[in-house]
Amino acid sequence: MNKINLIAGLPRSGSTLLCALLNQKKSFYATQTSLLPHWFKKNTEIFSGGVYNKYNKTNLSKRMLDGYKEFVKGFYKKEKIVFDKDRNWIKVFPLFKKIFPQTKLIFIYRNVEDVLASIIKQEFKSEEYHNPDINDYLTKDSLINYWLQDDNIILSLLFYLKNCKDRGFSKDILCVEYNELVENPQKTMEEIHFFLNIPKNKYQFNNIVYSKNENDDIDNLKFLHAVKNKLKRVQHRNFFNKEQKFFINSKIEYIRKELKLNV
Repeated sequence: MNKINLIAGLPRSGSTLLCALLNQKKSFYATQTSLLPHWFKKNTEIFSGGVYNKYNKTNLSKRMLDGYKEFVKGFYKKEKIVFDKDRNWIKVFPLFKKIFPQTKLIFIYRNVEDVLASIIKQEFKSEEYHNPDINDYLTKDSLINYWLQDDNIILSLLFYLKNCKDRGFSKDILCVEYNELVENPQKTMEEIHFFLNIPKNKYQFNNIVYSKNENDDIDNLKFLHAVKNKLKRVQHRNFFNKEQKFFINSKIEYIRKELKLNV
């Protein structure tokens, strides 16, 4: 492995599409949803408590970081330039930067109203969800409330993004808007290459192939990572009524202003 970069972002915002495009370049290896950030989090929790509290924290931290580094390098021993994709990378990005200081992160996002509409439309296609808990949320209003809980996968990721920026990582994070990727794909890909200091590449957008198998059961949604072979922006206008739109905007108004993004 010569270099590793990370891809995170909101659900239904194009991270899988971005990986499909990146994989067109032979020297790139863009992953399916990764287990590595979960591995990082669990191991850090283990070494932060219990019997390890008795050890010298400074020495233990150095050993941990060295071990993490060799594990990742071994994990991607055969790949040259890796793009590891998982929305949870934004949660552990500061730790990962200690291990690989040259790593950068691409955070792909979308207007939250469109994210919610896309998720809820998928849920309405299923008669029963995989997770029994979500069966309590069978109306559009209830599903909006469910997905906009502070600790769920929309707002929590935006607050982690803010935390990273507050801690001085802005120059290491490129925020890519879904609409820009779909409507101006070559320009957006060139911006990504420039951000990563990688030579430009000509991509094709009319026969997109994504061959990696994704396990959508973990998110309780079918077809969560399906990629269309042609770029096409999906419109969700008029899916929510006036009151629902007001509620959604009230929930994200603060973080939208803080991040200065069209979320």
